[in-house]
Amino acid sequence: MRKVIFSLAALLLLVSCGSARYSSSGFKPDDVREFAFIQPCACIDKNWIDGTFYDQPETDKAAQTVADVVNAERFPFSEMIRADYYEDGVNADILQWAKTLPGIKAKNSGRLRIPRSLMTMLDGTQERYAVFIYSYGYVTTVDAYQKEKREKAISHAVDIVAENLTGVKGLTNPSQNYTPKNPYGNEMVCVVIDKQEECVVSYKKQTAFFPSHPTDYEDVSKMLHKLLKDYIR
Repeated sequence: MRKVIFSLAALLLLVSCGSARYSSSGFKPDDVREFAFIQPCACIDKNWIDGTFYDQPETDKAAQTVADVVNAERFPFSEMIRADYYEDGVNADILQWAKTLPGIKAKNSGRLRIPRSLMTMLDGTQERYAVFIYSYGYVTTVDAYQKEKREKAISHAVDIVAENLTGVKGLTNPSQNYTPKNPYGNEMVCVVIDKQEECVVSYKKQTAFFPSHPTDYEDVSKMLHKLLKDYIR
């Protein structure tokens, strides 16, 4: 049994983060001296007792945390190209484009159409390649998390009684999942844009299977080092 437990622990460590990636055969990060760095974009939801809603302050903080980590590490990125990402702003098309990135199959990312606003932004840099990072996730309020824990515990207790009386398993919770989901989570997508060819030459999506807070510096740093390991010099 001890061997089984150790084996499972080792497996969990190996799969603690998953990723999907694509890189154009002609693109080699080591050959690029410096990349333009576009201001990160984010979209963070907050789970309240009465539902899940988009949270602008958390979104702004998540994007700023990514920028802070990148600026503090030895990535070969030039000064950040600044942008505002709001639904009704001049860069609204970039925001909408960014939100589609997580659902893109990595192998198809080379065919992505780059938003015109983004290409206009890149006209101001001399670098051929630009890095763009999109962070998306959620945070849960303490009240909402405690409510879910209570509901799952009550469901579990009812199902145990029902199974003892009737033999039916999972009467209130057919999936028999009585563990509340993580109180927060985060994923990231990084794309490299070739300004000259107006296309994506590299795509990587990083998913943390263990809780990763979208605004916690250490959590974000760990994810970015996995996401950007090809660019660490």
